[in-house]
Amino acid sequence: MLKKCFKITAVAAALILVMALAGCGGGTLKPPAMKEGATPVTVTGSCEITIDGDTITVSGEMDILPDSLVCVSVESQSGITLDSAVVTYKGEKISQQFKITEDKYDESVVSVTGHITFSPRLYGTQPEKVYEKYGTRFENIKPDGKNVLWDSNGNIVVFASETVKLK
Repeated sequence: MLKKCFKITAVAAALILVMALAGCGGGTLKPPAMKEGATPVTVTGSCEITIDGDTITVSGEMDILPDSLVCVSVESQSGITLDSAVVTYKGEKISQQFKITEDKYDESVVSVTGHITFSPRLYGTQPEKVYEKYGTRFENIKPDGKNVLWDSNGNIVVFASETVKLK
């Protein structure tokens, strides 16, 4: 009985070792590829952050289709999202205000950065015309090496403000 238990444990340990050495993750994640015949699109924009009393305003511009969903957010110096809002882009300057409250902006928050992001599905389904222009995974958006990132969802456009001191 003891020999059988030892054999099972040895086989399980060997399998774990093989999986660890082989790399359980499979292949490497690659950026989404444009479909044949698709038109490449460049997205440009900007992001600014201002603090006035107990109000933080994140604003900026993007040259994307009206009715696109974008996420406007405030992050602390440690990368933690303190506030965010999903807004519908109306073809004009994007601007979102957030109140500085003690529960979110405690003494550990020294500085903040604003972000405006545009993603295929991270915060809801985009209108069909958005997918027609940019692709279902935003694969038609040309990477610029700075503002276009990618993950398993597809290309994500991110514009960040300068970091400003909170206090």
